[in-house]
Parts: sequence; C-alpha cells; structure tokens
Amino acid sequence: MNSSPLGTKLIHCIVTVLSILLLSGCSTPLSSPTGETQQGNISSPAQQTPPCPPPGTAVPLSKVMNSSFIRDYKNCDIVVEATFLKMGDDGGLSLFYDSSANTTFQVVEPGGAPQVFGGVSFGIYAGIPKSQSDLLFNLKQGDVILLRGAPIGYFNHGNLVSGVFNCTSVSRK
Repeated sequence: MNSSPLGTKLIHCIVTVLSILLLSGCSTPLSSPTGETQQGNISSPAQQTPPCPPPGTAVPLSKVMNSSFIRDYKNCDIVVEATFLKMGDDGGLSLFYDSSANTTFQVVEPGGAPQVFGGVSFGIYAGIPKSQSDLLFNLKQGDVILLRGAPIGYFNHGNLVSGVFNCTSVSRK
C-alpha cells in the first residue's frame, strides 16, 4: 500500500496527539524554567542534574535520548554517532519544536532500525538551524553522521512524550 505524504503526516500527527492526550489526561501544559514542556499542576522536588561532560564528549545516541538520561544532557555540548534515516519529521514535532527556524530530520542508532507504524518508518528526531543544514540534503539513507549538540525532552507528568536532538553541527563520520 502506498501512502501519500499527507497521509503519513496525518497518521503521525494523530499518533502524537493521542499520546499527549492519553498521558496528559487533557491537562493544560505548563512551561518549566528549563524550557521543558510539563503537564499538570503538581510538581515534584527538583532533581539535581549532573554536570555536563567536557565539550565534544561522545555519548551513545540511545543513552542521550533515553527518558532516564535526556535531562542529564540538556544544554550540554556532546557528540552522538547516528545513521541518517530521512529528512523531515512527518509532522511529529510540530507541537514541540520550531521547525520554521530549524531543518528537521530523522536518524537511528548505528546498526539500529526505524520503528514502523501504519507502514511508515520513524526514527529519532533531530534538528539543526537552517543556516547549518546544507550537508543534510546530500545525505542518503544509511549514511553515518556525527551530530553535535544536546537533546531536548518534552515531558508530560514526568513522562517523556517526545524528544529531539538539537544540533549545532552535523558532519559525516
């Protein structure tokens, strides 16, 4: 079955919205001082975030984007190795990430495979300022790349809803 780009975007938007509604209980989002999107009106005591590793430290992508670690690397300057999957976010980040200022794309862990839903492949979301995105348009699915930057997590009642690796640079490995 061939799916149109509009159909793909619609499926992803529906999945994202349903995930948010199920996790939020339809509560109103609150923005935290750290820029993370929170839901609900009960806050837990602030956890102390560990210090960032030295700039340019290599960290596995799966660890950085894991819900247990994503906050630990917020605002750090780290490098992750990834395999390019495709351009765009299929509408999955439109509620969370400024795709008008950033070029969005999807990657997978080296040796990993994308998730498939409704016949559409999805990877880990990443974004980079448009002015830094030229290399992306020369990549092919499967190219190994290095992403430098930090993750951004979007949470609902303490649960990771979505995440994006916000790049300051992208290079071929």
